[in-house]
Amino acid sequence: MIAATMHALVTIPSPFRLPMPSSNTAALSRLFCSAKAMMMSTEVALWVVPAEGRSNRGAATLRGEVQKGHPSQKLHILPDDQLVEIGELNTSKTSSSEGGHHFPRERIILVDGNAILYRAYYKVMTQVHYGKLGDVDSEGDWVLTVFTTLSTVLRLLELYPSHIAVIFDHTGLTFRHTLFPAYKGNRPPTPDTLQQGLHYIKPALLAMAMKVIEVPGVEADDVIGTLALTAVAAGMKVRIASPDKDFFQILSSELRLLRFVPRGSGIVSFGIEEFAQRYGNLKPSQFVDVMALVGDKVDNIPGVVGIGEKTAIQLISQYGSLEKVLEERNDVTIQRARKCLLEEKGEALLSKRLVALRADLPSYMIPYSLKDLSLQKPDDGGENFFQLLKAMASYVDGPYFNDLQQRSLDFWKKV
Repeated sequence: MIAATMHALVTIPSPFRLPMPSSNTAALSRLFCSAKAMMMSTEVALWVVPAEGRSNRGAATLRGEVQKGHPSQKLHILPDDQLVEIGELNTSKTSSSEGGHHFPRERIILVDGNAILYRAYYKVMTQVHYGKLGDVDSEGDWVLTVFTTLSTVLRLLELYPSHIAVIFDHTGLTFRHTLFPAYKGNRPPTPDTLQQGLHYIKPALLAMAMKVIEVPGVEADDVIGTLALTAVAAGMKVRIASPDKDFFQILSSELRLLRFVPRGSGIVSFGIEEFAQRYGNLKPSQFVDVMALVGDKVDNIPGVVGIGEKTAIQLISQYGSLEKVLEERNDVTIQRARKCLLEEKGEALLSKRLVALRADLPSYMIPYSLKDLSLQKPDDGGENFFQLLKAMASYVDGPYFNDLQQRSLDFWKKV
């Protein structure tokens, strides 16, 4: 049985208030040592602190600001993702006695922490490569990765959720590795910048009063799926911020995705209507069968060799399920697909077990209540968060600290 612990970070210890040295990363590591020690655990770590902040203002006053005196006139702009094509943005906002706004209740945003951090990293590296973020050295790229991630999280709060949590993968193997030891075996090592960013993004989110959740033995997708379906059952509207197509299998009228556009910057809403436009009569619950046939090279999921997405959609649309396709494989009219299905040796059913979300995790693995995930603001007004930002900001030039600080303050005034 997996033990579970719950931690609440109310006051960040005094090391966070030390002046920021400007020489090396080791000094910054000492600033985070207390929070990092709290987070190092082989148990289930449910980081439940109040919630987070955001503003409508965004980075408008800083977007396009030019670094004065720089010979190439480089822009200090974080390459975060802004909300586009989100029809529900700022809905149900009416006057109230506090801050002049009413936040719609019973709407939860579940953020795929690893996904937005990885996206921030690759976007920062692209911007650095083209010289659009000024002079950034090896000690600055991880800071910009963390700042860009925080900026994207802040933008998600423009939807004014009543609840929010950020979910990360726990280190170590999962039950999928037990099923298939080669699972994700072809992935390259995580870049050092991302490893470092993971250590610092979590304390930063905690200082913002965000909920940060990690569960060993399963993936973040499984935790998100479980939380999402639990929230739907409780009558909440659910939004999952992730580019992962695995979540297609749990789409419903109450559950939509906030997906990152593949090129450029932007977050778009994706629900059952968009799913139908892309996949026709296929049901979201059948998407797991399509993925099982196609496989996934990124995660080293075998699928059925020789069957692509178009053929898989045809087969599942016709037969209804993977199991039925395998049962009727001798009668499949698509000649190449029939040949591939006759040659497969159990990879398809294994692949289905690997790609299926484990969205029914028991409460001892996720010891939470929806109330624990409610949106609040930091008890200290964000003081500890700003101390952390200021420490990291000493490694990079530009107005990033002021931007994130002001946007957070603007949002917290309305919470």
